[in-house]
Amino acid sequence: MIGERVLWLQVLLIGLQDCARGNEIGWIWSKDLVLVCHLAEVSPDQVRFAFQINKARLAKMGRI
Repeated sequence: MIGERVLWLQVLLIGLQDCARGNEIGWIWSKDLVLVCHLAEVSPDQVRFAFQINKARLAKMGRI
């Protein structure tokens, strides 16, 4: 069970990295994100919130 969670957390991380780079930006609002979050045992709302905050902060720093 732990191995599966780690797998889905990695899928989530890769998806968020793609969104931050401007690839597949719609994924953050998709049903696929909700499914991945469910499988990774994390809240999709919290993931979206954290993504928005960190993306804004990184943009101010000129990193994205």
